[in-house]
Amino acid sequence: MTHRFGHVACWVDGTASGASALATAIDLWRDADGRLSLLHAAGPAETRDPERLRDDWMRVRGDRLPGAEPVFLTDDPGAAVCDWARREAPDVIVVGAGAGRPPGLTAGGLVDELLERAPCAVLVVEGARAP
Repeated sequence: MTHRFGHVACWVDGTASGASALATAIDLWRDADGRLSLLHAAGPAETRDPERLRDDWMRVRGDRLPGAEPVFLTDDPGAAVCDWARREAPDVIVVGAGAGRPPGLTAGGLVDELLERAPCAVLVVEGARAP
């Protein structure tokens, strides 16, 4: 039996595992003909102007995947994604295995925070599958 998600959210971060997560999210979205939200956040370490970063990210993401909803969040990515998920009620958040984790670390980061605090299912994707 296949589960169809009406609302799929995906954390997009530009990493190889993030690309795999995006490809998986696109498959889930197209299979269910539902809603796809592409999430990104400017955390406290971001040095670029947040408004310009948001505008650039929204334009690029919106142009690359028509029909998907780009969502740009502010503040700590883990807290921002969980807060957004409580408001928007996605069925699943798809995230790459290394999201929010500096290279070489095996614990911490966005993935762990989502697994602990997200109000919905979290699908963690490993690998380098491109959309």
